[in-house]
Amino acid sequence: MRVLAGLVAALVLPVNATAATYVVVIERKRSISDVWQ
Repeated sequence: MRVLAGLVAALVLPVNATAATYVVVIERKRSISDVWQ
């Protein structure tokens, strides 16, 4: 069970990191587009 938990954590953490990065990039693009408008 601990091995499965470790595998799940190893898979979930990078996904959360990439998702957070995408959110930050999208928010920056929105703010930039708002400035240009």
